[in-house]
Amino acid sequence: MERKNPENTNWSSIDESMFETYEPAMFNDWIIKTSTYGEQIQMFAYNIHSGITIIRWFTSKGDAGEWLEHLIDI
Repeated sequence: MERKNPENTNWSSIDESMFETYEPAMFNDWIIKTSTYGEQIQMFAYNIHSGITIIRWFTSKGDAGEWLEHLIDI
């Protein structure tokens, strides 16, 4: 579900109830931070050795999981 008025910086109680964020996790050289808003999944990845930062958005948990598996195999 997308926000009805995404340019509005004021979140409603509905927005707050749909948003979840999780503690970062480390996989190999990557620190991964995941947040969700309804069906949207945002994954933020930071490589501690190279400094590479990647942000990806998904609407499928399966796609997010496949991307994470690919990332930690790099």
